[in-house]
Amino acid sequence: MMNKTAAFWAEQKSLSRFRLAWVEDEGEEFSFSIPDMITQLLETDSLSSAEEKEEGQEMFEDAREDLEKDQDLEWLRDLLANLSPSVLRSLQDVSKAETILRCIHRNVEHVRRESSRFVLRSLLGLLSECCPEETVRTLLMISPSCDNAALATWEMLLSLPSTSVTVLDRLLSVIQGWRAKCAVPAARQVLSKLSQRPSCQGILETLFPRLLMSLIYKVSLGTVILGQEPPQADQASALGVAVEGVKALLEAAGCQGSVQNIQKEGGWDMMVDVDTLERGVSLLAREMRKSPAKQRYLLFQHVKEILDQRREWQLNFAMTFYTELLGCQGLGKDRSDVRLLHSYLSHVNQTVRLLALGGLVALSGDPRMVSEA
Repeated sequence: MMNKTAAFWAEQKSLSRFRLAWVEDEGEEFSFSIPDMITQLLETDSLSSAEEKEEGQEMFEDAREDLEKDQDLEWLRDLLANLSPSVLRSLQDVSKAETILRCIHRNVEHVRRESSRFVLRSLLGLLSECCPEETVRTLLMISPSCDNAALATWEMLLSLPSTSVTVLDRLLSVIQGWRAKCAVPAARQVLSKLSQRPSCQGILETLFPRLLMSLIYKVSLGTVILGQEPPQADQASALGVAVEGVKALLEAAGCQGSVQNIQKEGGWDMMVDVDTLERGVSLLAREMRKSPAKQRYLLFQHVKEILDQRREWQLNFAMTFYTELLGCQGLGKDRSDVRLLHSYLSHVNQTVRLLALGGLVALSGDPRMVSEA
């Protein structure tokens, strides 16, 4: 199957009549075929099932016929045919990434057949694998208001398990980054619109715990580092913007009430001061007890995984969320939780030790855990 597919793309390269301005080495031979690269992403994607990968192979076969016959897809044919190795190596050149994305943005709404959309999704996946930062920032620049074409492009990016985490992380990093304030409203707009799309809601729900803990770590790192430096005029503003990423994620996850509650209790301000950082994060963890059952479950399992794997750089705040959520029902708690907490009673960090002890006290009220605790 793949030999036929590779032959088709090689033939399309030789037959292509239109050369794009950003291709520098037209005479350079392919050392690999684009479909092979894209299929390799699918094959190595641990989040894709064997059935999904098989469907992907079949989709490529259908796309081969569509691209060969459909005159409206000539732009996509030429785009793929001109992705030479030299172009792939230089995709981190912002101008080249921009040219490719502008071409996709102009035409994405006209791609109707699922097989052709599959190829386009795969191309976007390859682009975001090569240069995730440039892909996100360029899309924000092309359509700050996130028009329909841009929204369709963002949806395609999130539909690929291999790149969805990276794309969302970069999008939230834009919101957190105070050096590019002009892009912050655009990033929030994109996140807000994606959260309203049924095709993206499940993805956001699944990735929420991972993204939340990553954002909290970034905020804490910034707070600690800047707290050690001499006070500067824009320091408070910079940290305030960093916290915006956490707020944006919570709002996209449907936790607007939690954002407001934390604001009322001064939690966001606490997070930008090294002396009150832990209190601010504790308020956030407490609010997560009120989140929907599935969201609580996924968050609990994620922080438990962090503690199981003893990721030292995340332990403090992972333990904060873990012990706050222990009092909730439907989390799949068992005696392994007691053993996990016991293992942290001798941890070098006093805060972690105290949290672990508090967690054991909380579990002691559960008859199933008493014999272990």
